[in-house]
Amino acid sequence: FGTDPHSGLPSSKTTPNNDANAYDQVGRIGMGDMDISDDGKFLYFINLKQKKLFAVFVDNPSRIPTPLDIEEYIIPNPSCANSEFVPFAVKYYKGKVYIGVVCIAQTSKKLTDLKATIYEFNHIIGSFTNVVSGLSFPLNFNRGSDYGSSANWQPWSSSTVSTHQPILANIEFDHATDEMYLGFMDRTALQWGYQNYGPSGSVLTNGVATGDILALCPTSGIWQIESNGSFCSKSSSGSGNN
Repeated sequence: FGTDPHSGLPSSKTTPNNDANAYDQVGRIGMGDMDISDDGKFLYFINLKQKKLFAVFVDNPSRIPTPLDIEEYIIPNPSCANSEFVPFAVKYYKGKVYIGVVCIAQTSKKLTDLKATIYEFNHIIGSFTNVVSGLSFPLNFNRGSDYGSSANWQPWSSSTVSTHQPILANIEFDHATDEMYLGFMDRTALQWGYQNYGPSGSVLTNGVATGDILALCPTSGIWQIESNGSFCSKSSSGSGNN
């Protein structure tokens, strides 16, 4: 999962600190989302460091897994610029495992390279299939503002100036319609925390979390991202109407 990057942390968890080594590792090491199969036999989770999906046989009723009960699968690069992508979300639904991936555009810094996609994993044959119409959807749309500043998603960055970096953290389904809902969280808030220092300096800062929820409409096993606040039979008066 990666080496613990924390360095020089104070003994008190309420004391502000600089933790430069850990700052850029948020979303890159450790464990992402997890879910369990409907029959309770398999636990699925994301290894962020290795960009792998793990499937652990836990049986039902539960048992203590052994190394032989652990399977791992490399999550494919969904044609992201410079091969920079981060998987995180995992959802078991109707016999398949769904995985959320973001192209982070850290090197190119191009907003057009900032994208997201969904893989459907078939555990029986160990295959990944991209199930988003057009293979991915852009994240460079207008999201309005927070505290008077733009809330638009930005490419990931190792510096302290980048804000609103997307992580596709959760996937849920409407069981009646198969509509898919995506929960995005803001990496920046996880880097800064609350009343904490950045990687350097001594200015107390709050990490403002500006997440998002997007909806997708199913058509024969392919999902189409919402457009201007409308999807499937649901429609709104569009964006920018507060």
